[in-house]
Amino acid sequence: MLKGSGWLVIDKPLHLTSTQVGSLVRRALGLKKIGHVGTLDPLATGVLSLALEEATKIIPYYNNCLKTYDFEVTWGESRTTDDREGEILETSLIRPTLDQIQSILPKFIGEIEQLPPVFSAIKVGGRRAYQVARSGGSVQLTPRKIIIHSLEVTKWLNVNQCQFRMVCGSGTYVRSLGRDIAIVLGTVGHISALRRVEDGKFSITDAISLEKFKEIAHKEDVYQYIKPIGAVLDDIPAVSVSGSDIEKLRNGQKIKSYDAYKQNLVMLYDHQRLAAIATLQDGYWHPKRVFHS
Repeated sequence: MLKGSGWLVIDKPLHLTSTQVGSLVRRALGLKKIGHVGTLDPLATGVLSLALEEATKIIPYYNNCLKTYDFEVTWGESRTTDDREGEILETSLIRPTLDQIQSILPKFIGEIEQLPPVFSAIKVGGRRAYQVARSGGSVQLTPRKIIIHSLEVTKWLNVNQCQFRMVCGSGTYVRSLGRDIAIVLGTVGHISALRRVEDGKFSITDAISLEKFKEIAHKEDVYQYIKPIGAVLDDIPAVSVSGSDIEKLRNGQKIKSYDAYKQNLVMLYDHQRLAAIATLQDGYWHPKRVFHS
């Protein structure tokens, strides 16, 4: 049984969904609640940030973080899923040169509109788009605004494949990006490899492989990989409170703000334990999320 709450970063392997990884961790640690930030497709590997128990309350404050992806595009074939898992839709003999690829990348940097893949978790008429698509239904999605902060070629493999690195905001579909890059280059293409190397505060160096996790899940060693609840919120001021103020917070009651702290959003700590996230209103801190671990 897990002692306390926090964050566990898994290096997700191929062919498992993010939900499957979360369920495995939940069972192994005997958890009641678990959540993840930023879904990874079965094709994708890399950083999967799991919120354990009380840390699930942090997800709304952490879901808009920057993410870094390494990915590979294969030219000449479009696929139903926009990645190598799908069936071939269209082929092309056109292969872009490295100079051509690099010349069009600025078109995709900044705030742009992106059409999500048909095989995605977006809800359409109460059902997930991929469920509708797999049952043979027609999926009509609308473009969404996303922000790509940087995009560059990292390796020219051959005339058929090229590798990239991208830093982007939440809601960006790498599969759509690979598809759209190919279209602008006058060909078709799909994502043939995808790895998330950074997710907000966490990077691949913070992650533990799923196999390693399985080995140590029932040992004390696992706790060295579980990070504190507030680890993802180090840009929010932390304030120590005690005594009757702690009891009030845990009962959902407001407490008077300390004169030295006038920030609109703060983390309130009982010694080393996160007690609440609170907002400032009329000289009082009002708890928005209360933590009991």
